[in-house]
Amino acid sequence: YVVRRTFTNKAGKEVSKAPKIQRLITPQVLQRERRRKALRAKLQQAHIKEEIAYKKLFQQRMKEAKERRASEASKRRSRQRSKQ
Repeated sequence: YVVRRTFTNKAGKEVSKAPKIQRLITPQVLQRERRRKALRAKLQQAHIKEEIAYKKLFQQRMKEAKERRASEASKRRSRQRSKQ
């Protein structure tokens, strides 16, 4: 997994360099990256579903409140008419 680079230095010697251990791309590192990405996508989808459910519930509650206000208003109007 180490990509070595060979070159000739100023003294004319053939030298090879490799990246530091911390930067190695191993199968484990790739797996962790895939897992993080999948988890992020899963959480995003869950959030979208929750948002849709919330909006649906909110619309339902707003509709009920509107109907309640309308019925209260009609009751008030009918009481006003019966008094007169």
